[in-house]
Amino acid sequence: MISIIFAALAAAAAQPAEAGKERIFRAEGYVAALYGEEGRYVLELHDTAVRYALPRLDDKRLAAYADVIGSAHDLGVAIGVQFDGTAGSLTADGERIEFPLCTIEVDGAAIGSVAANCPPRRGAARAGERALALGLAQRLDRPDQAAALLATASRAADLPAAARAVALEKRGELLSYTAALLPRSDPGHDAKLLEAHADFQRLAKLQPGNAEAQRGLARTLTDLGAYEEALAIYARLTETEMDAFLSAISIGAIHRLRGDHAAALRALDALAESQGPMEGMRYHYHRGWTLRLLGRHEEAIESFSEGMRSQPDYAFAFLQRSCAFALLGRHREALADHEQGLRLLRSMQERQDDRLIARHVAEAGTAVERLRRAVADGERAPVDAPCRDDGATNA
Repeated sequence: MISIIFAALAAAAAQPAEAGKERIFRAEGYVAALYGEEGRYVLELHDTAVRYALPRLDDKRLAAYADVIGSAHDLGVAIGVQFDGTAGSLTADGERIEFPLCTIEVDGAAIGSVAANCPPRRGAARAGERALALGLAQRLDRPDQAAALLATASRAADLPAAARAVALEKRGELLSYTAALLPRSDPGHDAKLLEAHADFQRLAKLQPGNAEAQRGLARTLTDLGAYEEALAIYARLTETEMDAFLSAISIGAIHRLRGDHAAALRALDALAESQGPMEGMRYHYHRGWTLRLLGRHEEAIESFSEGMRSQPDYAFAFLQRSCAFALLGRHREALADHEQGLRLLRSMQERQDDRLIARHVAEAGTAVERLRRAVADGERAPVDAPCRDDGATNA
């Protein structure tokens, strides 16, 4: 379906962003919603801080955009968007920044045009609003500059409390990400995590009922090795069905980090017992990882495969399933999975300059070479080259 639509719209293929490279930014994610509001359409990805306003189009072209977005959602594949980061404005509820959408990209093909959909326009008038918009826009490309802008927005007197909360939450997440780029032995690693923790503490004080603040505190404590404190927070985050789900996944991950794989599996199984059969990649990815660490490789393969039904472009699921195949001596299947995972990682690398992705690409490439030798030599013994358990794929 997507390829047919793109073929029909080939004449309107997206133009490169060079003409507006200082203001045009890129984001990627899975479709959360597409809806009409005040005579236009708005796209949301799974980033609660931002949304994207589709250009005003005739009915035929608007339907084409909607079909592409809907197909990506139904297939469980990520989409990329280009947007004008200098033209972001705060939504009426003060909880998000809305950016003009320039182009949409799915599976290497794009529709839309920066020139047509994103001509230069005036940005927000308020300094705090501008800082928040630019900080959110620059998170992938210029994380240090983005963190400084978000810090400014978090203290801006001209922003409502909801917008300052967004700045604190996203700055905490960004600092946690940049900490992960550093070796744990680097003093900057813990320093960034402590700064992120302070942001989540400020967020919890600003909005005492904000579950994201509590999850942020728990994540930074986990990354700092304060497992008991993190577990205590997650234990409190079980009042709603979604919080129970996310908390169980996180509790299982902490047990796995501590080497207590049986406890990790109990946490995940208890979730399924309380809420019924689980769907989606997140649950099955973590359960498959845990089963693999317990030596239950066949069951792990089944769990990863189940997750791929809803999210077939998740590179790390292929890498993890490759590991399970390799530990069973099924090296051809392991090689096929690792090659697919590497292709997906390289595709991600082409779309965004991310040092963590570059690290994963290098590691996956080394594993592929080892698996190719195993296949060529007819090896039957288990091979652990595809297996990594350092938390790098703790999605």
